[in-house]
Amino acid sequence: MSSSSSNSDKEEQDLLTTAIGNFGRWQLKISLLMALLKFPIAWFTLSIVFLAPPTNFWCKQLPQYAYMDDETWKNYSIPSNSTPKQEGLNSGYCLMNDLTGNEMTVPCQNGFSYNKSVFVKTIISEWNLVCGRQRLIDLSQISLMIGILTGNLLFGVLADRHGRKTVLMVCIFLQSLFGILASWIPWYWGFIISRSEGCSSSNIRQSSADVLSDTHCSRLLRLSSTLNSSAT
Repeated sequence: MSSSSSNSDKEEQDLLTTAIGNFGRWQLKISLLMALLKFPIAWFTLSIVFLAPPTNFWCKQLPQYAYMDDETWKNYSIPSNSTPKQEGLNSGYCLMNDLTGNEMTVPCQNGFSYNKSVFVKTIISEWNLVCGRQRLIDLSQISLMIGILTGNLLFGVLADRHGRKTVLMVCIFLQSLFGILASWIPWYWGFIISRSEGCSSSNIRQSSADVLSDTHCSRLLRLSSTLNSSAT
């Protein structure tokens, strides 16, 4: 009985190989295209490292002290007995001297300045995500992960009903659209919504793996899948 089962498996494998062929130019093109789709997924997932890098901050100069350089202003405004406040990877000052003559400290009155020696613009400097607002940095990554979770559930069902290629193309379009929006949108909550593009990224990963399994014979499927997975 085991021999008949083995023969049946071989016949099915022969039929599959006859239909799609061994690994050739077409399979190579499919493998490369599916691998290219994986790179943006890694970029979106790891982009928070560059969107919100470790940042030093201090109270921004008041207009009447604009003639001072940064070092002079910091020496003048930062309380002498204070130490930098550590907020995750960020470090800086949320209070400044009361420059009206009272020996008191007050919250920063004109926003914040940031060390821009490495990164000129980040989500921290654009939306002042310091001094009680640092948790909003984590929210951007949470939004991405929620998108990945919902995408696995939603697009998986749609792919079974309407075909993997159709849903894959829709997800590629959504990923491109939300990626462009995330880089240009000037509002924090709009940025958070655009980060939910993780819903499309999750299906791109799954659908591309399904496309590989449908177009490769089992002999080379494992190798091709491994090479594609390494792209992420």
